[in-house]
Amino acid sequence: MSQVNQIKMMPEDVSAKIAAGEVIENPASVIKELVENSIDANSTQIIVEIEDGGIKLMRVSDNGTGVSKDQVGLAFQRFATSKIIDWEQFDNIETLGFRGEALPSIAAVSDVDMMTKTQEDEFGIKFQIKNGIIENKKNVGLSSGTTIEVGNLFKYLPARRKFLKGISTESSRISVVLNNYALANPSIKFRLISNGKQVFATNGSGDLREVVLTLLGLNVAESMLEIETHPIENINGVSVSGLIGSGEIHRKTRKNMYVFVNGRWINNRSLSYTIQQAYRGFLPDGLFPVLVLNIVVPFDKVDVNVHPSKKEVRFMEEKEVFGSVQKIIRNVLVNRNPVPVINAYRGGGQKLPVSGSISKYPGSFDKNRVLSSSGTEFNSANLFGDDSAFEEAAYKGSIRKLLPILRPIGQMNLTYVISEGPDGLYLIDQHAAHERVLYEKVKKGDHEDVKASQILIEPIIIDLSTEQSRIIELFKDEFIDFGFDFEPFGPGKHLLRSIPKMLLNKSNEKAVSELINDIDEETGIGEIKDKFAATIACHFSIRAGKALVEKEITSLIQDLEECDNPNMCPHGRPTMLKLSLNRIESHFGRT
Repeated sequence: MSQVNQIKMMPEDVSAKIAAGEVIENPASVIKELVENSIDANSTQIIVEIEDGGIKLMRVSDNGTGVSKDQVGLAFQRFATSKIIDWEQFDNIETLGFRGEALPSIAAVSDVDMMTKTQEDEFGIKFQIKNGIIENKKNVGLSSGTTIEVGNLFKYLPARRKFLKGISTESSRISVVLNNYALANPSIKFRLISNGKQVFATNGSGDLREVVLTLLGLNVAESMLEIETHPIENINGVSVSGLIGSGEIHRKTRKNMYVFVNGRWINNRSLSYTIQQAYRGFLPDGLFPVLVLNIVVPFDKVDVNVHPSKKEVRFMEEKEVFGSVQKIIRNVLVNRNPVPVINAYRGGGQKLPVSGSISKYPGSFDKNRVLSSSGTEFNSANLFGDDSAFEEAAYKGSIRKLLPILRPIGQMNLTYVISEGPDGLYLIDQHAAHERVLYEKVKKGDHEDVKASQILIEPIIIDLSTEQSRIIELFKDEFIDFGFDFEPFGPGKHLLRSIPKMLLNKSNEKAVSELINDIDEETGIGEIKDKFAATIACHFSIRAGKALVEKEITSLIQDLEECDNPNMCPHGRPTMLKLSLNRIESHFGRT
C-alpha cells in the first residue's frame, strides 16, 4: 500500500521560483517590468543595455525618483509595492506596475545589482542579491535615479533557461518591448544598446512622429495621418489619439499595430480586429495597418489586473469604445483617401487581330501556333455587355497538366488577357500571371539575371527601421548571395551598393523594404529564398495598365502553361477566371 504524502507548506524559495515563472518568461519580460518601474518613477531618460540578447546581462538605468535607502530591501519582498495601499485602489490603477511581483521574481531566478538614490538622500545605496537573498549593501555616490543590473537569467531556474531562444530572437523581443514604450512615451528619452552598439535612441521631444521616424523609418513617418486627441461621444473621459498609416502603408503581420490604453502596451484581439475592420476597402485582404494608437480611458473603467503580464485588459464599455475607435479611424481614412468609384469598365480594350470566330478545339493544340494577321478586329469593350456573366471565382482546375493550352484573343483594359480554351474563355490577370512565371523561374534559377548582381554607379541611401537594420545584419550573407550589398550609413540608414540585376530601373527601396518586412529572425534559409523569389517576381513582372503586343501575350500564356502552379500568384491571388462554354451557351439559349 503506497504511503499518502502529507500536505505541508512549500519552501519559500521554491514558491518564489514558481511564482517568478508566471512573471518572467524571457529577457524581454525582465526589461518590460524594469522599464515600467522607470516610467512609474517619472523618469525622463531610460537607458537599456543588454549583452547576448539579455541572457548574459541586462541593465536598465533611469533618472527617476529613486528608492529611499531604507526601503530598497523591502522592494525585493513579494507583494511589497508603493503603488497600491488598499483593495479599493484596484478599481483605479494609474501606474503601469502595481502587483509587487516584478523585483522579487527577477531576484529569485538571477543575480541582481541595484543602485538607487532619491533627491533627498545624500548618498545612493547599492544592493547585491543572489538567489533572492541580499548578500551585500553599501553606500555609493551617484545621481538621483535607479540602475538595476540583471545577470545570468534563470541561473537558479535552469529548467526555464533551456527554453530560451537564440541571441538574435531574444534581442528582437527586447527591441519590441522598447519600441512599444518609446512610442507610448514620446516625452521620455529611450536608448537601447546591444553588445556595446547603439540600436536606437529617441530624443524625448514629445513629438510622436519623431519617434516613428526613429523606429519605423522616414517613409512610414511621412505617410502617417494624425488623430488629434478625439473625445469619444457619449462616454465621459474616453479619447483617442495617435498616428495611423494610410492605405499605402501596410504589413503582412500585426507587429506594427501599436495599441496602448492609458499608455499601457496591450494585446486585445477584439480591439485589433475592430481596427482592421476600419481599414476595409483601404487595405488588401490579409494585410495589416501600421499605426500608433493611444486610448485614454478613466482608470475605473478598465481592468488591467487580468494577468500577471498586465498586457491583457478588460473594458467596462467595450462595445461603445471599440465602435467609436473604429469610426474615428475610418473617418480619418475617408477624409484623407475618398473611397474610389469602381466602374465595371475603365477604357477601350487593346485591339488585336484574331483568326475568325470562337469554336470548339480538338483535344490538343500546336504549341507553336501563331495568330493569323487576317480576320475580325477584336475590341474588348464590346465583348461582354454584362459583367455578371463571369463566374465570380478563380479557375479551379488541376494544376499544370490539366490546364488546357490556351489561344490568345486579346487584352482588356490593359490589365487582363482574354484567351480561348477548349472548355470556355479565360480571363488572365497579366500581372499575377507574370508574377507566377517569374517566381518559378527565379526559384529554379532559370532566369538569366537570377543572382546576377549589378554595382550601382551611385549608391542609394535606404531609410530603414531599427528592426529592418537588424534583419539586414542578421542575414547579411544571404542578402549578398541574392545580389544585395548593404553598408551601414548612420542611424536608421544603409547604403545600397549593388542590387540583383533583375531590379535595375525598378523601385529598389520599396523592393528592399518589402523583402525585409517579410523576414524575421526565425525565418529559415529556404523560406528566405522563397520570399526573395516572390519579391523579385512582384517588382519585375508586367504591371496592370501596360499594353501588350501579340508576341508578349502569346509568350505569357505559354509560360503560364508550363508553371507548376499556374492558378495562383506567389502571394495567393488567383491568376485567372474562367467563363465556361456551357455557361456561354446557356446564356444564349443554345443548351
